[in-house]
Amino acid sequence: NPAFAEFNNKQETGVITSLDSIDVDTVKIRKNVIYTEDLLSIVYERIFSVSQKTRIGLRAGIIGFGAVLPTAGVSLKVGAYKHSFYIDGFILAGGGGGGALAGMGLGYFYTANKGFAFKLGIATVDGGFLPIIGLGYAF
Repeated sequence: NPAFAEFNNKQETGVITSLDSIDVDTVKIRKNVIYTEDLLSIVYERIFSVSQKTRIGLRAGIIGFGAVLPTAGVSLKVGAYKHSFYIDGFILAGGGGGGALAGMGLGYFYTANKGFAFKLGIATVDGGFLPIIGLGYAF
């Protein structure tokens, strides 16, 4: 597909000018996101495009949940660049009595052309459910 080949080539420069023979506004592909979740954590996520509608994110950060603990995870984002559904898995080091806690989350992820990022979802950790509200900046 020539449009997809152009999409892959333009990822290196960060600019897409057309897709499927339809001219669209110039869109900056933002591959880095820094955000906070529920004001308890600070996370950096690096996003890699797999296809036009599929991206994988690798993330690392810290969470202040009684103590400051490191966290790491991976996410799968499916959908348009600005609006996508995500599912992720993560590990909280030092949780669970000194070991590690694993968790999963799913929800909605939004990235604006100007850099604003928003995340809304639900996560499960240690048998409980937590609402996730994330605000950040993509660059």
